[in-house]
Amino acid sequence: MSLFDDYRIIYVDSNKGSGNPSDFSFDLQLDPSVTYTHVCLLAANIPASYYSVQAKFQTFTLRENSVNTTITVPVGFYKKKTFATEISNQLTASSSQGWIYTVTFQDRTAKYQYDVSGNGGMQPEINVASSMFKHLGFRKNSTNVFVGDTLTSSNVIDISGEGVLLIRTDMPFVAYGNNILHEIFTAGFPPMSRIRFENKTIEAYSKKLAEGFNSSTFRFFLTSEPEESDTGEFVQLNGQPVFYTFLFYKKNQTNSIISDLASINILEA
Repeated sequence: MSLFDDYRIIYVDSNKGSGNPSDFSFDLQLDPSVTYTHVCLLAANIPASYYSVQAKFQTFTLRENSVNTTITVPVGFYKKKTFATEISNQLTASSSQGWIYTVTFQDRTAKYQYDVSGNGGMQPEINVASSMFKHLGFRKNSTNVFVGDTLTSSNVIDISGEGVLLIRTDMPFVAYGNNILHEIFTAGFPPMSRIRFENKTIEAYSKKLAEGFNSSTFRFFLTSEPEESDTGEFVQLNGQPVFYTFLFYKKNQTNSIISDLASINILEA
């Protein structure tokens, strides 16, 4: 027996919406004569065009001889060794004491080693809050002090950018407690590729819609996994479009009733 009494598949191209690919509104042109009860994401095609270092998440603090200096890393794509070179240059150029820094990637441990010279035995600190800690290989909100002119990151580095993307919307869901339509895992998709997703469990990932909604224009926006807030941060796709395929359907109530009766019979057996 079919799950649907009625359904419609809708293709969404952010280029045809109002806004930008990270945050746009789109008229789905739903049939007002059909009372859709559920929606789910069937497929997504999202560009991995977000930078590994993004605006608002590009700073950390260098402390030398009791002097704090904010280091700002340019936004852009980085690989582990080009990032090490960039951090070496930034630390040296920003040093308030004229000290020289070298950062090297350790292949065996996948960590960074930070070395300082010209410091006359004085030991600097690298302080990170909620920005850049994964990139640099440190714990969030940590103070990391050089010992003997060297410092090794405490964690394996991660400059991949975003491990999880959250597709959010202002559709009127029922009792889910958030506006997340679907999560997309990005592992295995390198920068500048396209992240492809296909939903193979429609019913499990469907969202129930509130009764009586009368709009067909909705907002769709992409965020990171929440760190400091309940909503995460907007993921900037830098002008590259996203493509979504949605399934709206009216659930077959007869099928639900049969399933409920089967459950009752099992419990009473």
